[in-house]
Amino acid sequence: ARPSPRVGIVSALAFVTVREVEETMGAPSKRGKRGIKIDSAELSAWLERGDSPRFVLVVGEEALLRDRALAQLLEHFVDPGLADFNLDRFSGDTIDVDRVLSACATLPMMADRRVVLVRSLQTLHNARRRRLLEGLADAPPTTLVLIETVALTLKEKELAHGLERALFVSADSPGPGDALRAIKRDLARREIKIDDKAAEALLACRGKNLTGLAIEIEKLAHYVGERRRIEKADVVAVVPAAEGANVFELVDAMALSDLDTALDLLDRLYAAGEDPLAVVGAATWHFLTLWKTVLDGGGWTKFLRQASRFDLDRLHFVLKELLSADLDLKSTGGGIEARRSRGRELVLRICAGGGAHRSRRPAKGGRR
Repeated sequence: ARPSPRVGIVSALAFVTVREVEETMGAPSKRGKRGIKIDSAELSAWLERGDSPRFVLVVGEEALLRDRALAQLLEHFVDPGLADFNLDRFSGDTIDVDRVLSACATLPMMADRRVVLVRSLQTLHNARRRRLLEGLADAPPTTLVLIETVALTLKEKELAHGLERALFVSADSPGPGDALRAIKRDLARREIKIDDKAAEALLACRGKNLTGLAIEIEKLAHYVGERRRIEKADVVAVVPAAEGANVFELVDAMALSDLDTALDLLDRLYAAGEDPLAVVGAATWHFLTLWKTVLDGGGWTKFLRQASRFDLDRLHFVLKELLSADLDLKSTGGGIEARRSRGRELVLRICAGGGAHRSRRPAKGGRR
């Protein structure tokens, strides 16, 4: 899955690694003995069935999906008139675990259920997160605990799956096709149409991060006004990095080992205000998509064309370089020029790491 342009390769690779480890170790199934796992898109239908969990964990890197899921859960389980008595909210790295557990142990007032909401669990220290999850096992059946977090460690997942009647709501980023459909669906609700090339340009510039896309869609909707149709020229006019250069073109140049063009495109992205880490994040998703395309032949026609220039060894080399750049950019506090210099070094290393060549396992449908 493609990370947000502003979320680097670490999140993407960590997710892939955890998924692989879970499959290897035999992680709980989608509907295990105690826990149930659903996608955030399934939540409304699940709630309509009348199921009553004791613990709900909304987990995933997509902030917009997490927020929407929590809003649905609070609307469904909390009586607005009694929220002051039966809803406790905790958030951030200052969460006091003892206060959370105390709130969980408190009986509801004039209602059947008390709701305790814990947001941004990932900001707590590992030991405090683990103590909280361990303590939840003693919460009375009259308390519903809602937990929102970007990710859980394997140990935390083990503890969470041990909780009675736990519901796991996945809020992971969608694939390219789902992101395109989300763009068109959101605009259709506003009675606005979008040209296919405009949608692809928006996705190429902003990635499939729904939060970022929602912001750009809002800007584009105001920009086109009564015209009620978005074309590629509108995306170029409104979205940073869309004019004259985008990450797709940059990746294409790196795929061809065309250093001069790649550096020129990178400088134009910088001139448009793109942060080096954002470029690395977008490029990471792009190369991960190429990797999947080489493996199974899926993807847009443009991805099939690019995938035909790679084999898995070269893609592995590129992803390692992206990971290194991501870690460097996140761990150093250098100025903007130092950060941009690291981005140029990345492009240089990828272009110098092997000329473009055909995959030994070409993507299905890719041109030879």
